[in-house]
Amino acid sequence: MGLYLRILSIFYFIGFALHFADLLDWRLKFSEMDLVWKSWIVYLTVVDFAAAFFLWRLTPIGVWLLLLVAGSQLVAYTVFQDVFGPQWFLVAFHAVTVFILFLIPSLRTQVDLAKADKQTGQHRAVGTFFKMMSAYLFRGISFSEAAWTMWSTVAYVNEDTRKDYGERRFNLVALSKKGRALHITFSKRVNGEIIRIISVRRANKKERKKLQEKFPEAIIQ
Repeated sequence: MGLYLRILSIFYFIGFALHFADLLDWRLKFSEMDLVWKSWIVYLTVVDFAAAFFLWRLTPIGVWLLLLVAGSQLVAYTVFQDVFGPQWFLVAFHAVTVFILFLIPSLRTQVDLAKADKQTGQHRAVGTFFKMMSAYLFRGISFSEAAWTMWSTVAYVNEDTRKDYGERRFNLVALSKKGRALHITFSKRVNGEIIRIISVRRANKKERKKLQEKFPEAIIQ
């Protein structure tokens, strides 16, 4: 995922450079454009640079900016063709880019789960595809990281009995491979052979403190 985001960062930096050249009248005649086109070029210059910068740093905001740029150009070059023209190459580029962006986390998670299954002899199932992407976009945590954390030896687990969920749910606080304390809510299916990850987030201060007390030798972020 990181390599793909950095490759996209380079593409978006190239886009920024081209639009910046437009602002200087080096490529397109920016000074002769109407207000709509001028606004569009300025917008693309700013968001392309921001997307390139944050994608290179591998932050969730970079993915949000990528989706913003891709979405706005898809709309501009399909719905508003009479204004911006039919830029089919850019439409195809952004469509493929977004498709791969959503495909990689799903494939990587399945690969990691398969590796973990082979090593432990157990089976695990992640949550929905939407949950996988939202965990990364909103919290910067991949379900791949969460999946491996299920087998962390630095961990404690409690059953969630706050209300009736229609199934038994458990809250795991454990140290991930990245050294981060994660809070994972999960349930067991098929006689306990399959675990469904319901949600994942960074452990709060109280949870990290409890984990540190149980494992004083651990280095917890």
